[in-house]
Amino acid sequence: MKNLKVRLSTPTVDNIELSQIKKIFDNSWLGYGPNVGKFEKAWSSYFKVKHSIGVNSCTAALHLSLAVNNFKKNKKVLVPAMTFSASAAAVLYCGLKPIFVDIDPKTLVMSYEDLKKKYTKDCVAIITVHFNGQPCEMEKIVPWAKKKKLIVIEDCAQTCGGTYKGKKLGTWGGFWLF
Repeated sequence: MKNLKVRLSTPTVDNIELSQIKKIFDNSWLGYGPNVGKFEKAWSSYFKVKHSIGVNSCTAALHLSLAVNNFKKNKKVLVPAMTFSASAAAVLYCGLKPIFVDIDPKTLVMSYEDLKKKYTKDCVAIITVHFNGQPCEMEKIVPWAKKKKLIVIEDCAQTCGGTYKGKKLGTWGGFWLF
């Protein structure tokens, strides 16, 4: 019984991906190699954006998205109460304070109603996390955030390529993380 393992998901890597991974290992380019530039260009084309930057993790992307704004220390960032710890950790890395927004119990994404309640004038950004393929209510969040002059950082690590209301997830906010 102690060796019992429960798999939460099954990997979906097929022979095409495995052959590409093998080529990368054979060429000894595990970091920023020639394929990263190709990937960034293809990614930008797919999402119809000018630029994409490949980083090693979504945590790094969250941190970078906050850091480039040079927010004053101790300002607040609204983050979902249920998600991977990187959302709050990136906020803390930048000397900011995470403010946890309750989730909608049906969708498990940030509650728009609680988001509005948790906002104060010390807030500078929102990290929306499209969780398990379920999108946040971006058609409500983005206009509200613009009125409040908040940066919207959209974490799409679990919704790559998804769409919402006819628009690609990851193209609603100011920063798009996949």
